[in-house]
Amino acid sequence: DPRSKILIYLVKNWANKKNINDATMGTFSSYCLVIMAIHFLQSVGILPNLQGKEARMLQFNEDFSEMKIDQKTLSHKNKENKPSKPFIRDGIDITFLDDICSAKTLPRGPYLQLNRPTGNLTIADIVYGFFKYYACDFDFLKHVVTIHLDREHLPRMKQNLWPKNKAWKISVEDPFLTADTKDSHDLANAVSSQGQKRIISAFQSTYLGLRSGQSSSWNEVLSAEIPLRPKKTKVNR
Repeated sequence: DPRSKILIYLVKNWANKKNINDATMGTFSSYCLVIMAIHFLQSVGILPNLQGKEARMLQFNEDFSEMKIDQKTLSHKNKENKPSKPFIRDGIDITFLDDICSAKTLPRGPYLQLNRPTGNLTIADIVYGFFKYYACDFDFLKHVVTIHLDREHLPRMKQNLWPKNKAWKISVEDPFLTADTKDSHDLANAVSSQGQKRIISAFQSTYLGLRSGQSSSWNEVLSAEIPLRPKKTKVNR
């Protein structure tokens, strides 16, 4: 979906202007921001899960009969010359559905509902929804940003995944080095306490600016000042 590329570009542009796109300074890496954008896009039904049950069934030529997809739209590539087992590298399962035509057949039932059907969402709707999601809806204290789980396993609960992590930390799960693996990797591990305060303030102030109409253009979004401290409670919807 071309809207995905645009959102990712805008989010990285925004994070760079807000000085929250530098892991060496206690904020987000670019990879971390991309995963956060994909997570949101999956949640609203714009992008499919390329590592979920249906994706693996397609990847490994398993029985398609149980899948709620149009069999006629499956690509020829998908039906022949597919691997018969997961692709393992350094002991890690890094398999994902890599055929675009087949990926388009995957179910994309939205986990979140925005103000109109997914197919009719404009870039403005998606950008607004992204900032509202991370300012209001996503609970950074309890949940993990993830893109490899099917809808029925969401939200991903942080408890007991990374016991060494402090309760306040934002957690973004590496889609290949997941919390279930020996070498699990939290992409937001570099985020510091001060960095996280700035990150949350940036999400909240941007959302409030968009909601109130004070930020009516992208340049105004980028130039808006970030409050020194985030709100202690969730922003009212």
